[in-house]
Amino acid sequence: MTLDTTRATLFPGDSEMARRCRALDWAATPLGPPERWPGALRTAVAFGLTSGLPTCIYAGPELVLVYNDHWRPWLGPAKHPGALGRPAREVWGEIWDQLAPEFGQVLGGGPAIARENQRFVLARGGPDGTAPEETFFTYAFSPIVQTAVDLGAAVVDATGNATGNATGNATGGAAGDATAGATVVAVHNVAVETTARVRAERALAELMAASPVVMAVYSGPEHVVTYVNPTWERILGKPGALGRPFRAVFPELAATGLFERLAHVYATGEPYVVEEQRVPLQRQPGGPVEESWWSFVWQPATMPDAAPDAAPAADAGRDGAPPAVRDGADAGAGPTTDRPITDRPGTDRPGTSGVGGDILVHAIEVTAQVR
Repeated sequence: MTLDTTRATLFPGDSEMARRCRALDWAATPLGPPERWPGALRTAVAFGLTSGLPTCIYAGPELVLVYNDHWRPWLGPAKHPGALGRPAREVWGEIWDQLAPEFGQVLGGGPAIARENQRFVLARGGPDGTAPEETFFTYAFSPIVQTAVDLGAAVVDATGNATGNATGNATGGAAGDATAGATVVAVHNVAVETTARVRAERALAELMAASPVVMAVYSGPEHVVTYVNPTWERILGKPGALGRPFRAVFPELAATGLFERLAHVYATGEPYVVEEQRVPLQRQPGGPVEESWWSFVWQPATMPDAAPDAAPAADAGRDGAPPAVRDGADAGAGPTTDRPITDRPGTDRPGTSGVGGDILVHAIEVTAQVR
């Protein structure tokens, strides 16, 4: 088998990074010629280059970078393409204090690592791509293990399960019997940048905190109160609401039908919008149950970085009309006039991420106006 044939097999495809890998003088890197790489590493590199996920293989004791096109943007313009074939310590010098313990754990036979929205200050900002830039990533580091008999690669995931051909164990035995007798030859990394999402969530939190409108977030099928803004605390009262289900926070609403309405929003993704609805309200424990009037929206929360390319069309009801909600109702007091929901920016529809997710609450007390 010729060198060109070997490289075409090891670095398959016509992607930018496959071509760069075939052209690189690997003998001049700490990894040495690809023909001498362990079988597990060769297999992992071939899979990584053709993966649809942002993937980097940190190969050998020096953790030499071999990455695919999807992972490439995380480097920034100043580091790519020079990062290919270089040790991780040189490429990620500005965050090496954060990464070194994690790589050490995986290379040493410890469990795989998974992080969500991890903060890194990378040298990739500014006009020249070298200024400090705050970024966030969700990622995993998993060991690639070489068995005593060269059967290919096994990647041990964050649960300790081995996938692939190998049947041994990472050095130190931490991954379990499925990989007994094997050596960690590389670290498999899948990473997704979440910087835009984290920034959007921050901006939303700041907006909600400053809003003169009562705002809250109810999470999960029990509608646990997971966020309230200062306006909620000032107007609604309800001390100790955080971490408690909606029913437990508002027991005085049991006969109003609002529990069922909230469950419908959670199950279907359809917002619930009312104006000037009478609501019995006990603002403080042991206090009186007051007659109050509210205009409010219960709206499935849209992920900040998951907005659709185009506004979704309104859902049609059985007669072709948009879905409707009770409007101007005395809660639990019988039939009222229906009003169609108009499309609102960021409103999820049934079948989108709003179904079975968080519910965002916007509410204004209008008791003084009604009386």
